Amino acid sequence: MAFTNGFISSLHLNRHYSKHAYKFGIVTIAEYEDRADSFLGGAKPAHVLECRRSAGDTARFDPTTDEYGVLDRIGNIRTYFRPVPCSQVPVTIRIAGECHPMQITPSISSSNASGIDLTCPVCGYGMEYPPADYNICPSCGTEFGVNDVNASIAELRNGWIARGLAWWSPVDPAPPGWNPSAQLLQLKAKEMEMKAIRSLKPLRYAVATAFARASLDGRSANQKTVLRLGREAA
Repeated sequence: MAFTNGFISSLHLNRHYSKHAYKFGIVTIAEYEDRADSFLGGAKPAHVLECRRSAGDTARFDPTTDEYGVLDRIGNIRTYFRPVPCSQVPVTIRIAGECHPMQITPSISSSNASGIDLTCPVCGYGMEYPPADYNICPSCGTEFGVNDVNASIAELRNGWIARGLAWWSPVDPAPPGWNPSAQLLQLKAKEMEMKAIRSLKPLRYAVATAFARASLDGRSANQKTVLRLGREAA
């Protein structure tokens, strides 16, 4: 690479090439990475728009060619593509989040995967990297920070279901015994569990508040008192 460090890994490069190269008429993976390198790391022409984000990423957009890319703060290419206007895509093959006018909106920034859920929120696949920062899910093909900017998770999921729950990545083979239906059911069960947990948080907070109030007031923090004060605090 002449100007940047290139893509973070061959996995990232292969997936982004598979998803975006056809929009440029690019044939080889080397040509795709070279163009991304020149666009993001080379001297910026006067007409190209550029913004520096709080996390240190640099985004560039060329309004004359519709090229868009993001370079992280240490010189790694995060993404490079050309947004396709919906008007140019037949209604029957539009993919949610794929063909809408591009908005230069920051993705969720995360430099450390420790403690972060790696489950794709669209299809439930266990990704190698967090569903953020332009990482692409090999199962459903969602690029986080692009497709989820202009479409909801529900829309992206419905689009994947409409495509027959097909494995997306042409460069990553589906895991042995991969079952998309079971994967999706497990995700929905997880979502229901999280929804139930979130609904309990206000009550837990109220009970903790009541316990503290009872202690500060010098009253006995027995179950009846806490529950009564908990209802008052809720």
